[in-house]
Amino acid sequence: MYHRVLSDNETIEPWLQPGMYVKESVFKMHLKFLLSYSQVISFSEFLKRWSENDWDKNGRYSIITFDDGWKDNYIYAFPVLKRYNLPATIFLTTNYIGTNKWFWPEKIGYLFWKKENDITAEQIDKIIGVIKRFSEKEIETFIGTLQEEFGISLPKKRLLLNWEEIKEMSKYNISFGFHTANHRILTRLSQKEIINEINPPSTLKETNFVPVFSYPNGEYNLEVENLLKEMGFEAAVTTKKGWIKPGKDSLFSLKRTGIHQDISFTPSLFNFHISIK
Repeated sequence: MYHRVLSDNETIEPWLQPGMYVKESVFKMHLKFLLSYSQVISFSEFLKRWSENDWDKNGRYSIITFDDGWKDNYIYAFPVLKRYNLPATIFLTTNYIGTNKWFWPEKIGYLFWKKENDITAEQIDKIIGVIKRFSEKEIETFIGTLQEEFGISLPKKRLLLNWEEIKEMSKYNISFGFHTANHRILTRLSQKEIINEINPPSTLKETNFVPVFSYPNGEYNLEVENLLKEMGFEAAVTTKKGWIKPGKDSLFSLKRTGIHQDISFTPSLFNFHISIK
C-alpha cells in the first residue's frame, strides 16, 4: 500500500508525514523487486482467481495499491508503472478529485511548519497522531483556530488527481477503487452518513473502475461491510499488515503492507517488510 511517490530531485516538503511517501527511485527499486519476487496482478484478476480458486500453490502474487489519489501518482508513479507494464489500483477520495481541497493532516502540518520553521516532520507526525483522536468537528475547529491565531492561510494548490489524469491512466491498466467521498471515518458515522460516503459517483464508474473499497484509516465494522455488499462492492482492503490467504481471509478485510520511504529504501528493508505474514 502506497500513498505518494515524489521526485528524487525535489526537496521534500518539511511538513509531509514520513509515512506518506516514497521517492521515485525507491519506487522503481520496489517494482523491480516485485517482478523478480512475485507475479504482479491486477485487482480484477485477483477477484477472478478468488472466485475460481485458481492459484498456483507454489506461486507468489502481489497487488500494487495507492490510497487517496494524489497528483504525484500520475506524475511520478504512472510513468514507472507504464515502463514495466504493471497494473495498479488507486483508491480515490472522489470529492477531492480535481479540487484544491487538502486533507486535514496536510493542513495542520503546513500551518505548524509555517509558524515554527524549525519544527521537524517527525514532530508534526506526533501532533497529527494526537489529533486523530479528535472528532471531525473538533479537528475543523482546531484548524480554524490555528489559522486565526497564526494569521496563516492555506495555499490554493491542487494535491490530488483530476478526472482527465484518471481517464488517461485508465487506458494503461491502472484501475480505480473507492476510498469514500470525503475520507470520513466510517465507524463514527450514522448509517445515512455512511451510505453517502460509500456510494460511488458516476464519474468514478466511468473510469477503469474495480468494485473494491479502501477503508479510511483502515477502520470498519460489520455494519460498514454489509452496506458495502449492498452497494455492489466485491471486496475491501484494510491497513492490517500481512499476506492475504485465499479461502481463509474475508474479501472484506483484505490485508495490505504499508510501504513508505523510511522503512523500504533498500532491497533488504523492502523484502523484510513485505515478507511479514
